[in-house]
Amino acid sequence: MSVLTEYSLWFLPICIAGGLSVALLLYYRSAANQIIPKHIIQIAFILRTIFISILLFLLLGPFIEQTKRSIVKPTILFLKDN
Repeated sequence: MSVLTEYSLWFLPICIAGGLSVALLLYYRSAANQIIPKHIIQIAFILRTIFISILLFLLLGPFIEQTKRSIVKPTILFLKDN
């Protein structure tokens, strides 16, 4: 099983960096951060980073190639004529 994309897999770190940068933009020194407890903000930051990174990765058009081999035994026929 292998994961193939329309683009190179070198774009994967760019997807992660993109998710991290969007989460940083949304949570860094926001006015709402003073009201919400810090551990909730950290969990939201991590989840948003993961989900945006996954969405950016899905934009690369990935598909999974799976090769399955099965062995089929041959059928042997015996014909008898009178």
